[in-house]
Amino acid sequence: QGYEPTPEKIDAWVRQIRSESNDGDPNIAQQIVDMNGTGEAAGVGLGQMIPTTWAAFRDPTLPDNRRDPWAMTNAMVRYGEQKYGANLLNVIGHGHGYATGGFVTGPGETV
Repeated sequence: QGYEPTPEKIDAWVRQIRSESNDGDPNIAQQIVDMNGTGEAAGVGLGQMIPTTWAAFRDPTLPDNRRDPWAMTNAMVRYGEQKYGANLLNVIGHGHGYATGGFVTGPGETV
Protein backbone atom coordinates (compact mmCIF):
# COMPACT_ATOMS: atom_id res chain seq x y z
CA GLN A 1 0.00 0.00 0.00
CA GLY A 2 3.00 2.27 -0.38
CA TYR A 3 3.95 2.30 3.30
CA GLU A 4 7.64 2.26 4.15
CA PRO A 5 7.82 0.14 7.35
CA THR A 6 11.06 1.48 8.77
CA PRO A 7 12.22 0.03 12.10
CA GLU A 8 11.45 3.41 13.72
CA LYS A 9 7.88 3.39 12.44
CA ILE A 10 7.32 -0.24 13.44
CA ASP A 11 8.61 0.45 16.96
CA ALA A 12 6.41 3.56 17.25
CA TRP A 13 3.32 1.67 16.10
CA VAL A 14 4.00 -1.14 18.59
CA ARG A 15 4.29 1.45 21.38
CA GLN A 16 1.07 3.11 20.21
CA ILE A 17 -0.77 -0.21 20.17
CA ARG A 18 0.44 -0.92 23.70
CA SER A 19 -0.86 2.42 24.96
CA GLU A 20 -4.17 2.19 23.08
CA SER A 21 -5.15 -1.39 23.84
CA ASN A 22 -3.97 -2.40 27.28
CA ASP A 23 -0.69 -3.81 25.95
CA GLY A 24 -2.06 -5.39 22.78
CA ASP A 25 -5.52 -6.79 23.54
CA PRO A 26 -7.35 -6.84 20.17
CA ASN A 27 -10.68 -7.48 21.90
CA ILE A 28 -10.65 -4.45 24.18
CA ALA A 29 -13.46 -1.91 23.91
CA GLN A 30 -13.57 1.55 25.43
CA GLN A 31 -14.82 1.34 29.01
CA ILE A 32 -15.52 4.98 29.78
CA VAL A 33 -18.18 7.24 28.32
CA ASP A 34 -16.90 10.17 26.28
CA MET A 35 -18.10 12.09 23.22
CA ASN A 36 -17.93 8.83 21.23
CA GLY A 37 -20.01 6.85 23.70
CA THR A 38 -18.59 3.66 25.13
CA GLY A 39 -18.01 0.04 24.13
CA GLU A 40 -18.85 -0.88 20.53
CA ALA A 41 -20.03 2.67 19.74
CA ALA A 42 -16.60 4.02 20.67
CA GLY A 43 -13.00 2.82 20.51
CA VAL A 44 -12.41 -0.88 19.85
CA GLY A 45 -9.37 -3.03 19.11
CA LEU A 46 -5.63 -2.48 19.00
CA GLY A 47 -6.04 1.12 17.84
CA GLN A 48 -9.23 1.98 19.76
CA MET A 49 -10.69 3.18 16.48
CA ILE A 50 -14.25 4.54 16.43
CA PRO A 51 -16.66 3.27 13.75
CA THR A 52 -16.47 6.37 11.52
CA THR A 53 -12.66 6.42 11.46
CA TRP A 54 -12.66 2.67 10.86
CA ALA A 55 -15.03 3.04 7.91
CA ALA A 56 -12.88 5.80 6.41
CA PHE A 57 -9.48 4.09 6.75
CA ARG A 58 -10.03 0.33 6.74
CA ASP A 59 -8.79 -1.69 3.79
CA PRO A 60 -11.91 -3.10 2.11
CA THR A 61 -9.97 -6.22 1.10
CA LEU A 62 -9.47 -7.13 4.78
CA PRO A 63 -12.10 -8.22 7.32
CA ASP A 64 -14.57 -5.54 8.38
CA ASN A 65 -13.78 -6.27 12.02
CA ARG A 66 -12.12 -3.76 14.35
CA ARG A 67 -10.94 -6.65 16.52
CA ASP A 68 -8.98 -8.26 13.68
CA PRO A 69 -5.34 -7.39 14.49
CA TRP A 70 -4.12 -7.23 10.87
CA ALA A 71 -7.12 -5.24 9.63
CA MET A 72 -6.82 -2.79 12.55
CA THR A 73 -3.06 -2.36 12.20
CA ASN A 74 -3.51 -1.72 8.52
CA ALA A 75 -6.23 0.89 9.19
CA MET A 76 -4.07 2.54 11.85
CA VAL A 77 -1.16 2.87 9.43
CA ARG A 78 -3.40 4.22 6.68
CA TYR A 79 -4.88 6.77 9.10
CA GLY A 80 -1.51 7.79 10.54
CA GLU A 81 0.22 8.20 7.21
CA GLN A 82 -2.63 10.26 5.76
CA LYS A 83 -3.21 12.42 8.82
CA TYR A 84 0.38 13.00 9.97
CA GLY A 85 2.58 12.24 6.95
CA ALA A 86 6.18 13.28 7.60
CA ASN A 87 5.28 14.18 11.21
CA LEU A 88 4.09 10.65 12.05
CA LEU A 89 6.99 9.82 14.37
CA ASN A 90 6.42 13.07 16.26
CA VAL A 91 2.88 11.95 17.09
CA ILE A 92 2.61 8.17 17.55
CA GLY A 93 4.29 5.95 20.08
CA HIS A 94 4.78 8.56 22.82
CA GLY A 95 2.62 7.01 25.52
CA HIS A 96 -0.71 8.65 24.80
CA GLY A 97 -3.78 6.60 24.12
CA TYR A 98 -6.76 4.94 25.69
CA ALA A 99 -5.29 1.89 27.44
CA THR A 100 -7.50 2.47 30.47
CA GLY A 101 -10.34 4.18 28.68
CA GLY A 102 -9.17 7.80 28.33
CA PHE A 103 -6.22 10.08 27.82
CA VAL A 104 -3.73 9.88 30.63
CA THR A 105 -3.22 13.39 32.03
CA GLY A 106 -1.09 12.57 35.03
CA PRO A 107 -0.39 9.82 37.54
CA GLY A 108 -3.66 8.01 38.11
CA GLU A 109 -5.74 10.54 36.15
CA THR A 110 -7.65 10.08 32.93
CA VAL A 111 -9.91 12.36 30.95
